[in-house]
Amino acid sequence: MSAFLVAAVALALFASDGGVLLWRPLWVDEVHTMLVADRASPVDVIADLANGADFGPPLVPLAAWALRHVVPQLTPTMLRLASLVCVLGALLLVYSVLRKRFGVEASLAGVLAVGTQELVIAHSFEGRFYGPWLLCIAFVAWTLSAPRPRWTLAVASVLLCTVHWYGVIALSLMLAAVVALHWRGWRSAIMEVLPASAGFVALAACIPLSLGQRQALSVSTWVPDFTFAQLTVLLTALWGSAVPVVGMLAFAVGAIARRAMRGHSLAEPLRSAGQQPGVVAVLSLALMPLVLAALSAAGQPSMLGRYNIPAVLAWAPLIALGAEAIGRWPSRLLAAWLLWLWLPGYAREARRKRAFDVGVRQAATSYRKATESNVPVVFMSMHTLYAVSALHPKERSSLAFLELTDSTLFALFGGDARFQRLNKGVHVEMDVVRVHARRFGFPQVAKQSYLQLAPRFALVAPAPDLPSGYSTVEAYGRALFPGHCVHTVAEGVTLFVRSAGTAKC
Repeated sequence: MSAFLVAAVALALFASDGGVLLWRPLWVDEVHTMLVADRASPVDVIADLANGADFGPPLVPLAAWALRHVVPQLTPTMLRLASLVCVLGALLLVYSVLRKRFGVEASLAGVLAVGTQELVIAHSFEGRFYGPWLLCIAFVAWTLSAPRPRWTLAVASVLLCTVHWYGVIALSLMLAAVVALHWRGWRSAIMEVLPASAGFVALAACIPLSLGQRQALSVSTWVPDFTFAQLTVLLTALWGSAVPVVGMLAFAVGAIARRAMRGHSLAEPLRSAGQQPGVVAVLSLALMPLVLAALSAAGQPSMLGRYNIPAVLAWAPLIALGAEAIGRWPSRLLAAWLLWLWLPGYAREARRKRAFDVGVRQAATSYRKATESNVPVVFMSMHTLYAVSALHPKERSSLAFLELTDSTLFALFGGDARFQRLNKGVHVEMDVVRVHARRFGFPQVAKQSYLQLAPRFALVAPAPDLPSGYSTVEAYGRALFPGHCVHTVAEGVTLFVRSAGTAKC
């Protein structure tokens, strides 16, 4: 099975010209991973997390630090290969869970279905939390699927609760589902899953890191405030797309046909699947979006697609049920169709990442042109600056970020400002840059007060970097530096020239 999945990924990468998924420049969050992993010791890694240098529990940063000491060089490709290994490992464990209840064809269809989902494809090739998160969830489900040493569940739960702050939600859903499965003997069921309490203890030990990360920010989060439209879009993407719909239709058709031909009840396949704890645990993850919606409505916005990636694993038992219901040969056709879906899925993601690569290289070219003018050059967006720094790491120390004053931030994006909700990320970027400049000496910080007195300076600001509410760099520049004239000198580069007295631009 492992060889089959590796071959499927290799074929998808080759057929979609998807090499860019591995070698493209790092994006801003991946740079965070690399900065923390480059520290001298695990103690330094923990200190960075406690001061807001990155925003997750310690498992992935410590794993990246360890990987850097194992491989000759922790390159972007190596970092993403590690994430791909995690996703493939998760699929293998889910396959093992499904095999406790389903046949080979149905189990294969289940894991192939998960592999088609765009979040899974994207995060198979990103050096962040989400590939390892899937692996840790699958590990917990695997430990629940059959009697195993009690310490196995304890270890799996600790890993899950320290890989992502919302890992505890996934763990809680899975444990609750297993206890509910044995509700008549719920006391015994609780004792069976009691070793998983180690995960909650580990999470409690990480609370100081979470508090430090919150204190590093001037706003609670950059995630947009909750709306029911977010939930509708997310549920539609997860459960209204072709794969889960086909799975549900296959189950309905197969179950009805079996009832008509053999007199089997429609509920029999469901009852059979519901007797397997691992399958039930994975299926419970379908509730993840609803839990995060409730958390968002309570004041902690969490409706991001990638925060809901555990719910994709629930596709596996759903598709396996459908495949089992329609029989061996139709299920083989279903698996073949799902495998074919990997190719356009990889191709779409490769196009997105290729566009990102082109944009970063254009920004790097713009920066080089701006430096030829012998004026201070600053970046407006942390996302662009960090990506350019990853493309040219030896020049990282010379890159500067425009630091806006708190009063400017408040005037433009705070309080009752029109676009405050949409631009919380501007506050977060400023906070994170300050932390990184203090702890890593990167990037340089160009204060707004200094630039207001500068006779000339250049701003690297591609159009996508503009905050909501500003259609042009010129309009945004005038709001920030009313005493300067604004001139576009190249694509993505704007020159600011201080006006003399009352002279008009």
